[in-house]
Amino acid sequence: MTKLERFLRSNRVPPMALVRESGVSRRYLFYLRLGKSQPSLSYAKAVARACSALTGESVDPEDLFAIRDPRRKAS
Repeated sequence: MTKLERFLRSNRVPPMALVRESGVSRRYLFYLRLGKSQPSLSYAKAVARACSALTGESVDPEDLFAIRDPRRKAS
């Protein structure tokens, strides 16, 4: 289970509410929830902002996705 899926379930956020609030498509959100796609930083931020708005909690992109910092070298 992805971090995003865990967050949605634990906070009882309906996927369609996240689609409406974030502006991402249903299909793209489905792929993100399954871990079949990795969002760009701008999409990750949009989803995090939407999750914050829907839950009233502060949510960072790192709370939802495995964000890779392009400035760090792979080990």
